[in-house]
Amino acid sequence: MQVITPNNINYAVAILKNGGVGAYPTDTVFGLGASVFNEKAATRVYDIKGRPDDKGLPVLVDSVDTLEQVADVYYTPQILRLIERFWPGKLTMIFRKKANVPSVVCGGGQTIAVRIPNCHIALSLIKVVGPIIGTSANISGQGNSFSSAEVERQLGDLVDFIIEGNVTGGVPSTVINTCSDKPQIVRAGAIPLEEIEKALKD
Repeated sequence: MQVITPNNINYAVAILKNGGVGAYPTDTVFGLGASVFNEKAATRVYDIKGRPDDKGLPVLVDSVDTLEQVADVYYTPQILRLIERFWPGKLTMIFRKKANVPSVVCGGGQTIAVRIPNCHIALSLIKVVGPIIGTSANISGQGNSFSSAEVERQLGDLVDFIIEGNVTGGVPSTVINTCSDKPQIVRAGAIPLEEIEKALKD
């Protein structure tokens, strides 16, 4: 395992493009990443975390164009308002997955949870690697990691790299399921529910 500075991001990019797994800061908590399209790497993420394999992995993208690489999106006025108001940011939306996304990423299901983070390090990775897994960099059931030191304590040599730094956001994203006629709030998080409800009603 290598701890690297944000200035050495090309090292992390090369590892992810070659099927590796690493930890990186986001605007919420430290993320555990791998290429979305590498089934072996996605399986390794589950193993590292001790995460049940029927619990899908959230995904990070850097634009609506990249979103459409992994999700079938029906752009209703409500969905467009949510994207405009909260992306990049701390809102995760659940869509139908594209057929090219390995089933393991989605816990064997047909939906995928996606967001655009407001974090230049994460966005720099995605710009070159493409969509990446964005699950929290911790052992399942243990606390989230807000610094590279905390990631190293929990995961140590289980990962190929950790990008040095700290996260100040401190709260996981709010999650909305867009797959029904009316978007449903699945998990309260960093964005207050009243802000989400206002956006859905406007």
